Amino acid sequence: MKQLDDKDRHWLQRVAAGISFEEPMERHTSLKVGGPADALVKVATIEALAGVIRYCREKSLPVRVIGAGTNLLVKDAGVRGVVIKLSGSLARVSVSDTTLSAGAGTRLAALCRTALAHGLAGMGFALGIPGSVGGAVVMNAGIPAASMASVLSSVILLDDREQPVEVPRKDLRFAYRRTDFGRRMQDGNIPPVIVAATVTLRRGRREDLRREAIDRLRRRKAIQPITAASAGSFFKNPAGELSAGELIDRAGLKGTSIGGARISARHANFIINSGTATATDITRLMALVQRRVAEKFSIALEPEVQIIGD
Repeated sequence: MKQLDDKDRHWLQRVAAGISFEEPMERHTSLKVGGPADALVKVATIEALAGVIRYCREKSLPVRVIGAGTNLLVKDAGVRGVVIKLSGSLARVSVSDTTLSAGAGTRLAALCRTALAHGLAGMGFALGIPGSVGGAVVMNAGIPAASMASVLSSVILLDDREQPVEVPRKDLRFAYRRTDFGRRMQDGNIPPVIVAATVTLRRGRREDLRREAIDRLRRRKAIQPITAASAGSFFKNPAGELSAGELIDRAGLKGTSIGGARISARHANFIINSGTATATDITRLMALVQRRVAEKFSIALEPEVQIIGD
């Protein structure tokens, strides 16, 4: 695996909207853990994004695009190569009638606020879900009643030549916590880089939408530790009647701690950083949960959170 050299650093500095080297990833994840990235690069345009990815692939440098870091656990040794964050035009929302177009780096909360401000219904399911639009599309984020699949009309992604390609909804395949775009990047193992997404909504009464938003957020606050450092729901819900949180609760693990990582006493599918956690604490606690649930229920819990790094 090639390491960054001075030529790589100089090239990245020329094209980036912002760059830092040996950047602690704890500053860029909602779990507030993670060692340094060799380089954290902010890009503000599709051209800059494509250029950085192309350069890294040509130079055999590891490269990864992250969103808001809310569904991400970075290991304590950090991430080799280049980590890309989207900014500028890649983190904005535009409105045309009942259609919203959002850059992949846009916060999902900002998309919801824009819909509400324009009296557009359909994004209510996403209220209170953290993260970016790109991450929400990749994970088909949502609730049992609705998800991104309910509103997506198209996505723009970079193909295997780093060219932007629009993929209509009819060519997308949705599943629980997964969207299949029908395309892959050059290495064949990671999903394509999402540049933007378009959602089609419907007209609604602003006052009704505002009441719905207040009610949904109030209910989330009542049952989830939304002010704690966490990655949201840590495990995917398995098939069957019991959710991951219910399985963890019935396994007697609510409140269990390893180091600074703790299973929330409010919602058992939330692993929180009490302030001193390391990524190792969190992965050890994750393994304990998986082992106990498997022993008690013969169910293998799968992390919803993406784990990266060395």
